[in-house]
Amino acid sequence: GVTPIRTMDAENRALCYLYSNPPVDSGVKKLSYAKIARIVVMPGRGENGADEHPSPQAVCEVVKQ
Repeated sequence: GVTPIRTMDAENRALCYLYSNPPVDSGVKKLSYAKIARIVVMPGRGENGADEHPSPQAVCEVVKQ
């Protein structure tokens, strides 16, 4: 499933921002919104309690906030 931005918790918002804007010398590779969406998981938020991922658009919106 795809998570709307309004249901993304603070930890996942922070991960989205980190992966799209890694600190210089952190060793973290900058990732595309699509790749970030595949990494970020929201356990039990999907249909029938399934794990859910945000859409690339939701990742983009979070990063721009």
